[in-house]
Amino acid sequence: MKKLLFTILALGVTAGAFAQNTVDRIQDGTNKAVDKMQYGVQKNNSRMRSAAYSPNSLKGGMALGATINYGTEIETVGIGIRYDYMLSNSFRLTPNATFWFKNDDLSSWDINVDVQYLIPLAERFKIYPLAGFTVSHWKRDKGEHYIEKWDKTYFGANLGAGIEYDVAPNWLINFDLKYRIIKDYDQLVLSLGFAYRF
Repeated sequence: MKKLLFTILALGVTAGAFAQNTVDRIQDGTNKAVDKMQYGVQKNNSRMRSAAYSPNSLKGGMALGATINYGTEIETVGIGIRYDYMLSNSFRLTPNATFWFKNDDLSSWDINVDVQYLIPLAERFKIYPLAGFTVSHWKRDKGEHYIEKWDKTYFGANLGAGIEYDVAPNWLINFDLKYRIIKDYDQLVLSLGFAYRF
């Protein structure tokens, strides 16, 4: 009888230990699975946040916006429009045009096509060097100091750099400095712009 009780007790202890070990293993596996799920969710959220503020950094992305500019040669303010098209995940084609307000009987407009290379600095910040070409039209009206009027069209090149900030998933602002190399009318152009991505 004692042997039977001892055997039953031993079996009970063994079964209990086995059950407890099984429960521990299940809990450990569950915890690891939960940890993996949480890590995956965090990783996906991070990717989503990153993508949410850089949809235009993907090939084929587009944006349309406006700029306000200042030219050091014409010494006046100009307003412009711009269009962005992502040639790749880093290179962007940016055709843009500016109409300059008349100053001292001199007025001007220009059309530019620039290529920008986007370099991410942080989640929402990018810098970019740029290069391109320009077609610039200058016109002088008759005035107090000028007895003849004239207008000329020049071709030239653009070199510069800028910085861009994503203010929202579909909105960006940027500031760039561009030196326009044009015969007799070189000038530094400061530009502040905003654009909507679509």
